[in-house]
Formats: sequence, C-alpha cells, structure tokens
Amino acid sequence: MAVEWKLGDFKVEDLLSMAVVLEQKGYDFYSAFIEKSPDRRVKNEIRFLREEEARHKTLFQDMLKKKGKSPSSKPGAALDKIVQKEIIVPLEELLSSKKIESNDAALSFGAAMEKKSIDFYTALAALPDAASLASDISAIVTEEEAHLSKLNVMMGY
Repeated sequence: MAVEWKLGDFKVEDLLSMAVVLEQKGYDFYSAFIEKSPDRRVKNEIRFLREEEARHKTLFQDMLKKKGKSPSSKPGAALDKIVQKEIIVPLEELLSSKKIESNDAALSFGAAMEKKSIDFYTALAALPDAASLASDISAIVTEEEAHLSKLNVMMGY
C-alpha cells in the first residue's frame, strides 16, 4: 500500500532527521538480509545497496549540518510515529520472522521500502523550504529508483 506523504506541516530539519532514520533502517535491513540470504549472488548485490544507504545517510546528515542542526538530531514525535508505523514496525516484524531468510519475501520487502523512500524524498524535495536541497535530494531519489530496479531484477534470479 502506497503512503501519501503530507509533509507541509513539518520543518525541513525534522524531515531530514527522518531521512537519516530511513537510511539507517535501510542499512540495517540490508545487513540482516546479507547475513540470512542463502544466495551468494544476491548477497553481493545487496552489499552494494547497503553501502549506498550508508552514503545516503551521510548526505542527509550533511544537509542537517548545513541547516545548523546536529546530524544525530531526532525527528519530532509526529514524524517518529510515522517512522514507527511505516518503517520500524514492519522491519522488526520481518526480522523476527523467518521471511528474512526467503529471498522473495526479503526482496519484496526491500522493494516496498525503497518505494516508500522514493515517495518520501520526492515529496520532501518539492517543499518550498527544501528548495536549496532539492537537487541533492533528487539525486538520491534517482539512486533509490535504481535500487528499486535492482531489487526487481533480483526477484527474477
């Protein structure tokens, strides 16, 4: 199910903090997937995606610094609730089940998370207060779209 991100009521700095959390959770997911996947070829592909998530996290932390905020600042309570519902709880459910050991289930989950990230970053880049960051965020969106494509290809292995 697609998430409709309504971000206009939030500060850009809080949204960037949420992006840091999203990227960290992506990294955590890919790390667990690498550990549990039985397929060496999938593991190699996922390592690349995991490192991209780490790089994206650093980029969002740098954006926070440019906005005068700590790179480790946390999103506000309302955004934290969204992160819990959309990212953290589904990830914890996947990790606590045996589904992480299934390439198909894990790849499908990864694709859904990448799509949520793409939609979130696209909405973030469109905010007037994020205009100075829009080109950097759009570059990350392009990379996330490549991740989604890669995951879709891997589902055919």
